[in-house]
Amino acid sequence: MWRAVVGVSMVPAVAVVTPASADNNDDSNGSSGRSYGGRSTGPTTLQLLPADSNFPTPGGPKRDDLPDGVDLPGAFQSNVFCDPQDRPGLQAFGALLGDQWDRPGYTTSRTCLDMKSDHYDGRAIDWQLNAFDPQDRRIGDEVVAWLSANDGEMAKRFGMQSIIWNNQIFRPDGSGWQGYVGQSPHTDHVHFSFSWDGAMMRTSWWTGVPVEMPDLGPCGVDASGLAVITLQARADATCATEDPTYLESAYTPYRGEVIAEGAEGPAVQVLQQGLGVEDDGIFGPDTKAALVEFTEDHPWLEAREETSATLWHVLELQDYPTMPYRSMQTEEGDRGYQVSVLQTQLDVEVDGIFGPLTAEAVRSAQEEAGLTPTGIVDGLTWAELDAGIAGAEMPVPPSVHGGNVSSWTQND
Repeated sequence: MWRAVVGVSMVPAVAVVTPASADNNDDSNGSSGRSYGGRSTGPTTLQLLPADSNFPTPGGPKRDDLPDGVDLPGAFQSNVFCDPQDRPGLQAFGALLGDQWDRPGYTTSRTCLDMKSDHYDGRAIDWQLNAFDPQDRRIGDEVVAWLSANDGEMAKRFGMQSIIWNNQIFRPDGSGWQGYVGQSPHTDHVHFSFSWDGAMMRTSWWTGVPVEMPDLGPCGVDASGLAVITLQARADATCATEDPTYLESAYTPYRGEVIAEGAEGPAVQVLQQGLGVEDDGIFGPDTKAALVEFTEDHPWLEAREETSATLWHVLELQDYPTMPYRSMQTEEGDRGYQVSVLQTQLDVEVDGIFGPLTAEAVRSAQEEAGLTPTGIVDGLTWAELDAGIAGAEMPVPPSVHGGNVSSWTQND
């Protein structure tokens, strides 16, 4: 039997599988054995209904502050173990879909069975739409067309590895749209599967910085026969058993905790501190009201009375705004959003260009923090720069400045 666990976790790696081929990288809505529940049938053209003024659609959301570079998708990451805990990227993407297209219904993780599905490790979302309804069909068509256009640019920016809708499947690896067969034709929902970078919200839509070294995902097993899920992206064959301290925060132990009114303890106290209410460790009416208000106001969250993976992620970014960049080494000559974040914290001119003045400011900050003054910003330097700036006004995107939706617009 598999068992589900929460957070940085170790799970029995029962029936570890080999990477999926191009024909079994799909959703699993029915199959026996450890395989996905569908397969692609060869290249096709995306079938779209014509526009109709009786069934208007809003267009995909547009961000004017996205970087020029696009995330490198990497190889398909197959489901290899059971840990059906929603990763923060799923809920944030679900909230975006519901807000933009007024279709809030979706499902995410599900109980593991003896087959493969990215729902089983918290990396897939099914968005409820009816392909036989003229409004829903046009909404579904618009969403998948938006994501797959320009060689799947937006799919890459969200870290998607497959999209299935109405008997067709898309992968942003150059294979384009293909026919799809399986026990489910996906006419009652759109299936979105994410890479580990996408599921953990490390991609450019959320961070402003494109992924250049894709996370290979958790290792299959260690010497004890357990799989380890860490916060650190894995770029090579090395299998870490724990995260470096600079990737940890006050929120780290509670990333998978779902707590609501009536709960007590340290998780409640950390939540209250993040929400700015009395931190007595008792989840009462005031904490509930603050939570509802916070989730109503943030573009990545849906109004709710209990915590979620995305809520913990957003609270962490509020108090530790450099967290998305702590695995990146940044140095003189670099350009981009992460440099703007760095310059904001150093209180130097914010132009997104890591020049000599920024390097000198980094060395000064490192000396003050007791670090070797290299002028190169590594994980420890990022963590030190976070100290004392919680709530600072950061540049867009809202991954660092919670609640800032000024750069979110609709296409005409």
